[in-house]
Amino acid sequence: SISSPSSPQHPIRHIFVTVGTTEFQSLIDTIYSASFLRKCHLLGITKLTVQFGKSRIPGGCTNSATTPTITSFNYAPSLEPYQLKSDLIISHGGAGTLFESLYLKKRLIAVVNRELQDDHQRELVSAMHERKYLWACEKVNELGEILERVCREEIGRSTRQELEEPRTDLFARVVEEELGLGRKKER
Repeated sequence: SISSPSSPQHPIRHIFVTVGTTEFQSLIDTIYSASFLRKCHLLGITKLTVQFGKSRIPGGCTNSATTPTITSFNYAPSLEPYQLKSDLIISHGGAGTLFESLYLKKRLIAVVNRELQDDHQRELVSAMHERKYLWACEKVNELGEILERVCREEIGRSTRQELEEPRTDLFARVVEEELGLGRKKER
C-alpha cells in the first residue's frame, strides 16, 4: 500500500516552519541553532523551509553536509504550497495556520508564542493537543526533544486525530431558515 505524507510509515524528511505575520524570534533562533540543525540531520531530515515573518534570520548559519538544506522567506501570498510539500509542519499557535495545516492532514507541532501579550495561543494549542490533533510545544527550548519523539514515533501519528472537514453549509442553512427563504422551520 502507498503511504501518504501524514501516515506513520512515511518518514519525516521535509519540515515547513511558519511564524505567520508576527515576530517569533525565539522559534527562529531555535530552528537555526546548531543543536537543532544537528538533531534534524541525525533524524534524517534533509530539508527545512522557513517562513520567518517579522523575525530575523540569525547570522552565521550556512547549509553544510551535516545540516538540512534550508530555504527561507518572510512572506508569501499563500502558505499552502509549502505546507503541501512538507512531511511535518512546525507552526506558531495561531488558529488560522493550525486549522489550515490540519485540514491538509499534515503532522503538526504547534509552538506557543509566549512573546505575544496574551495567552490565547497556549489555550488553543493545549486544547487541540488534549484532543490529539497536534503535538504541543509550550516552551520553545523543548522543540528539539518533541521533534525527536515525533520522528521516532514514541507519540506517533497513529495516536493523532484528523480534523473533520468544516460544514460550510450550516451557516447558510440557518440564515435561510431564519429569513424564511429555505425550508420552513419545524415547530
